[in-house]
Amino acid sequence: MSEARISIARAPHTSLSYFETFMHVLKGNVGTGMLALGDAVKNAGLIPGALLIVFIGIVAVHCQHLLLNAFRSLKIKYEVDDLEDYADTVELCFERGTTRMTHMAKPMKIILNTCICISQLGSCCIYIVFVAENIKVLNAYRSLKIKYEIENLEDYADTLELCFERGTTRMNHMAKPMKLILNICICFSQLGFCCIYIVFVADNIKVVTDHNGYVWNIHLIVFMVTLPIWLLCLIRDLKTLAPVSMAANVILILGILAVYYNMLSEKLPPFSERKLIAPPGKWPLFFGTSVLAYVGIGLVIPCQRSMKVPDDFDKTFGVLNIAMTICICWYTSIGFLGYLKFGEDIKGSITLNMPQEQVVYQVVNLMIAISFIPMYALQFYVANDIIWPAAFIKFAYLREHPVKGERIIRSILVLITFAFAEVIPFLSLFISIVGSVSGTAMSMIFPVILEIASKKTSEELTTFIIVKDVFIIILSVIGMTTGAFVGIWDLTYAFREHYGV
Repeated sequence: MSEARISIARAPHTSLSYFETFMHVLKGNVGTGMLALGDAVKNAGLIPGALLIVFIGIVAVHCQHLLLNAFRSLKIKYEVDDLEDYADTVELCFERGTTRMTHMAKPMKIILNTCICISQLGSCCIYIVFVAENIKVLNAYRSLKIKYEIENLEDYADTLELCFERGTTRMNHMAKPMKLILNICICFSQLGFCCIYIVFVADNIKVVTDHNGYVWNIHLIVFMVTLPIWLLCLIRDLKTLAPVSMAANVILILGILAVYYNMLSEKLPPFSERKLIAPPGKWPLFFGTSVLAYVGIGLVIPCQRSMKVPDDFDKTFGVLNIAMTICICWYTSIGFLGYLKFGEDIKGSITLNMPQEQVVYQVVNLMIAISFIPMYALQFYVANDIIWPAAFIKFAYLREHPVKGERIIRSILVLITFAFAEVIPFLSLFISIVGSVSGTAMSMIFPVILEIASKKTSEELTTFIIVKDVFIIILSVIGMTTGAFVGIWDLTYAFREHYGV
């Protein structure tokens, strides 16, 4: 493992308990996309909307298991000690897998790292559309570590790289490219979400202050929100973040309970007043929103490798399955009840349907907004885990002063997200477009590619696996294209309304 990785992943006191890891996984998956699921159900209808949220969640968890299985089997089979992350895994899969894909190993790693960074930084406020590959990724991660007896396979990119490197020979050349592609996707997604979290928190605070006669400039609020976020991002390990994450979960749960109370305190409308099945032409809009609600796959390997007992992460009643079961139930109920309660008047965030003239719901808005601040730090952790080692290798000053250097890199990344949140108009719409592409690729497409690339023979790549993977790819492409289409449509409309063009 590189010295840069050690400073992040092996800092003192980073071993997480079952409960601490559970808090991180829960917080990393519950985002603003959950608040938009009522609007998503409106586009599918009560019955298919609820069923599809559950189905997409199951596919998402399956993909996460594929990643972990690939990660684990690669480390064991190939005795790789410095397999660090998701992107490294992708690269190794291409390098050691089928020879027809070996040349793609480095490019795929770059693309993946880019997607991860976009997804993590961009995700801090928009969990709009995620759904299909998480169980699958964790299975791949575990199988790779066991199969290849590798102990230090660290993340998603490492797992994908090793799958291509050691899997079917037709894909060996794709290992490095696949790892690069995955890391790009992760970074864009994570940092993009971080930008959105800043805007989301600031907007919710402004709604409350404006309603009470305190008209503050939104740019001032964004600056005020960024200060505590910056301090949280200076924390270098998940162990120290655990109490903050737990407190944020408690605040979020209390806020969501208040939302449930508002929905259930009066008699709900009869089903006959709502669309049980919406016109199929609107279903793509449902997929676009629901798929990005499940983009927590970038946290899977960092959380698993930080546990005191890593095997507790993805066992039957492990952290992942329990946390994601809660998320799926939560998502389904809030989407179903939200549309049943408010019907066609449901907003893009269900908190906007709360009666703002009541002080209690103003407090609820603030509680939910504040609970998303630690979410920024979690999404940021994944992107920093990719960017910091690259910067560490490139700049001598960072190698001479690793602790101080990492703080500088973290501060620069926070400053970049702050600048985007301040300067770019309709940032959330821009990020939703990028997130729908990079987030869906990271959460759904790469785990499937990882599974295929890790198979060396046609006997291993069974008909069932091919059919299943093709189905997931089709589902992910639907979510990706519809999410991007809706985002572009909304962005165009917003510019026309704002600038009169």
